[in-house]
Order: sequence, then C-alpha cells, then structure tokens
Amino acid sequence: MLNHVYTLQVTIDLPEGFTPTCMAHPDTYLNKVVIGSQEGKLQLWNFLSGKMLYEFSGFGEGAVKCITPSPALDVVGVGLSAGYASASSCYCVSHASMVPMNKLARPNRITLQFGTSTV
Repeated sequence: MLNHVYTLQVTIDLPEGFTPTCMAHPDTYLNKVVIGSQEGKLQLWNFLSGKMLYEFSGFGEGAVKCITPSPALDVVGVGLSAGYASASSCYCVSHASMVPMNKLARPNRITLQFGTSTV
C-alpha cells in the first residue's frame, strides 16, 4: 500500500493597511481561517481559494492579540491589546459587548480560553 503526501501552497494577499497579528481556524469552518490585525480588524479567508470572504470591523479598542474558537457554533473569542475581550459571531457579523480584562498581572500577554464545564 502506498501512502501519498500532498502539499498545497496557497498565498493569501492581505490588503494594505492590514497587519496580521494572529490567526485561528474555527472547528466547523471548512478551509477557512480568521485573521486578526494590528489595526483591530478581523478577516475571514478561504485558504484554498486565497479569497477574503469578509472583513469584520468595529472593535476599535486596539490590536487583535488573540483569537480563540469556542465550542459554540460560529463564535470566536477575540482579545484586544487595550485589555478587552469579546465573543464574536462569524456568521451574523456581530460581537457581544466588550468585557474588560485585568491586565495588571501580565500587561503584555492576552490569552483566551473557553470551557464547557457545568460546575
């Protein structure tokens, strides 16, 4: 039995004025990634076709520092350099209200994690 390994290389041409800072692949999004930027925007890209599907704006609270897929369908967590977090929908193009995070312990580090515990 032969095992074949195929490599696919696609170039994504990010637009001028969009400086990438992080990227995530939501679990149910086939061939798609969400890319965050220094300018505080998100873009949804199909990495097989190399096409941008949508640009999300409106965060306006600093650079996107992290993106974390959630267990909820079509939702990602977004952490911003200004110390805010948002649960944002990739489907309805909206985000919940900004939640301030305590940046005193680690002012230059922002991470997000979703849990499914019912405790």
